[in-house]
Amino acid sequence: LHFNAVGPGGNDIFPVMTMEREGCTSRCLGCCACSDSCTDGMKLHAGHVDGEVGKLPGDRLIGGAKVPIWGGKLTPTVQVMDRTSPKGGQVDGDALAVIKGPTCFGGCSELCCDFKFTVNPTRHFGQFATITKKKPESLKQVLREAFTDSDMYTLEVHDETLTPQQKASLIGSMLLVDYMFFERDSDMISCENNALNINICNCYCYGCICPCKITLQGDN
Repeated sequence: LHFNAVGPGGNDIFPVMTMEREGCTSRCLGCCACSDSCTDGMKLHAGHVDGEVGKLPGDRLIGGAKVPIWGGKLTPTVQVMDRTSPKGGQVDGDALAVIKGPTCFGGCSELCCDFKFTVNPTRHFGQFATITKKKPESLKQVLREAFTDSDMYTLEVHDETLTPQQKASLIGSMLLVDYMFFERDSDMISCENNALNINICNCYCYGCICPCKITLQGDN
């Protein structure tokens, strides 16, 4: 995923950073996060970087994020990582911060609830930032939320000592949170086998996302 910015004049577009996420092509996602191969994550590179996902050069590495083993148990958890070895493309050092969210989220509850994810430092007390998945505030936004992949987020940074690279890692982590928890196919309503499935919300358990559904089925 490439991030581009528009120049002050509104005409020039220049690359800012590249997010690298392996996804299901090389990982077993959506199941219990019992090993590294079952955990999600991403790496963030400065500028426009091309290449095969999972094998991008690490000389422009900014930081990254990853889900810990067991996924935070009943609490959705993502560790924000500082870069440790740019040449090796690694972000496997000590976590800079930990993102934690609610146990229940998504589904039709997205239409009426905000979901907050706190970003807390691991090296001292305090709070780095708050990521909020916003509920729609108009009928137009409700329809956009229900029928497209468009979502509204806010990222509030509370710690002014964060470097630009660390703030960039928070932006990348916010997108990872969206991919993991809110970009699920037919997450609100689906029709399968002559049945209408209404997903009230999703519950998180050790890396698994378990939908809480109402199924309406019958010939009439």
